[in-house]
Amino acid sequence: LVAVLADKVGMSPDAALDLLRDDNDRVELDVPVEMQLRNGGLDVQADYSSVYAAALGGALRKATLIYVKTLFQPYGMAIDALQWLGRESRRLRLTPVPFKPGLTAVADAGSLARVAGFLKKSPNLSVAVCGVVGRSEADMLDRRQAWNQLASQRVQKVLDERVARGVSRRQLTLCRNRVGEGSGRVEVLL
Repeated sequence: LVAVLADKVGMSPDAALDLLRDDNDRVELDVPVEMQLRNGGLDVQADYSSVYAAALGGALRKATLIYVKTLFQPYGMAIDALQWLGRESRRLRLTPVPFKPGLTAVADAGSLARVAGFLKKSPNLSVAVCGVVGRSEADMLDRRQAWNQLASQRVQKVLDERVARGVSRRQLTLCRNRVGEGSGRVEVLL
């Protein structure tokens, strides 16, 4: 779906996803799909207009904010700081799942069980799962692709483990991997 959007507007899939993300780093779309049986096969057609509208709305919102921030300096820096504080203050963080440096091996297996137990007791609750590579790990790996891959493998390990422990996959959403201070971990955000 993102590849279709990216191809239609002539940008990378990552850039297209950035246009669709909300303030909580999530992408939620309603895409009507119509399916018909024709000549013994299944014909599937989707209406992407809601995706284009969401992308256009995201682009306009971001462009307007950039314009306002640039026009009203130094207040633009204050707007950036307040936005960051707002995002961070709204996120409740559960205990992260720590990983051994440079590896996909969990450093504290009990942390997986604790969060899985919490989510099983709260089936209507969803969390964002975010891979964080420690700055020293990122420096060792050198390339963005390498540290991003390590973070993604760690996130996948946490997702697989939680689903294996009975947590519904719909309770788990992904957020963007990043480099952070401290050791490598997977953060769980409410």
